[in-house]
Amino acid sequence: MSKSHFTLDDDQLREQTKKFKRLDDFVYELQAEKDPEAVIVFFHGLAMDASELEHAFWSTWRKRDSYDCWPITLLPEYLEEKGEKYRIRVLAVSYESRAEVSADDGNVETDKYLLGDNFLSSLVTSGICRQNKQSYVDIPIILIGHDFGGLLIKDFIMHVENLCSNEEDDEKKEKMVNFLANLKAVMFYATPHSGSQVHEDLARGIQEGSENQLLKLTRILGRETARINADFARYRRGKAEGLKKPRFNTIALVPTKLTNQKGFSRVMVVTEGSARSDVDDIYWVPADHFQVCQPEGLWANSLKKLGDKVDEEILKYREAKQEELQQRLESLRHFAVNKPSEIERMNAGLVHGDPLLNPPE
Repeated sequence: MSKSHFTLDDDQLREQTKKFKRLDDFVYELQAEKDPEAVIVFFHGLAMDASELEHAFWSTWRKRDSYDCWPITLLPEYLEEKGEKYRIRVLAVSYESRAEVSADDGNVETDKYLLGDNFLSSLVTSGICRQNKQSYVDIPIILIGHDFGGLLIKDFIMHVENLCSNEEDDEKKEKMVNFLANLKAVMFYATPHSGSQVHEDLARGIQEGSENQLLKLTRILGRETARINADFARYRRGKAEGLKKPRFNTIALVPTKLTNQKGFSRVMVVTEGSARSDVDDIYWVPADHFQVCQPEGLWANSLKKLGDKVDEEILKYREAKQEELQQRLESLRHFAVNKPSEIERMNAGLVHGDPLLNPPE
């Protein structure tokens, strides 16, 4: 018996959307955690219409044929099967990602520089991805992007790095430095690093002035995207600073099936060559452009590769915390051992007139 086709219900999508806390105009909290061991942030990609845009921040990351938001259901389950239960704060970015937008608002809402400023305010200077003030060890940050959401992540990172060097406000600068230092990985799901002919064709059919400006980033051999890629690769690898390894990892999840939904007719939206540009690790997913973000179960690469990375970084974080604790205990032991001699020296000073303890009147 063939499996029945799963169809999303608008009312159910709206009800699910209401469950998530909106922190500001651009960021939702999918899972809260007061004392997190990691922060992961999801950036959705292309939305086909206004209705989809309302819930794209979480529905992009659904379990296949389900309303389950897998970053808060399957991901914790996968990590628990590995024998660990972690405290993870899960955030999701929401922004104007429709191909066709209002001619009046489109240039403002989809300008990548303004979006970079908004993301900087929402995710960095607000303190959402802040340093753990109770420790010298900072929590790891992982960014995940689908489609041109991945390109936005690259541009956002470079936006923070460029502004950081010129920031005069010490508090803001410290937050930017911490954010960049804590960034451990970026995961790209079907991201067109070298452009997409399908996206170009989509943009070509939109009336002039109503095109989402972010679509320009998906042009084949586009100059702006080439510049972003070059700057991102240069910063990440840090060869000019003499780094022996990249500042953070990059991982690509590449779909292997043609897309035959949401107005696309049996096309490869992002080619493998474009999706695998300048990444440390690449994994193939038997899915189309949208399903690549929708794992069917705990065995799916779409889920496993993120879970493995989260597991790796939190274990490093715990080891660093343990080392920090050992150092503090060693300092306390040193103080306890030397405390009697310090008291004796103070007593001797009181009796014999130690000038450091009894300065002359």
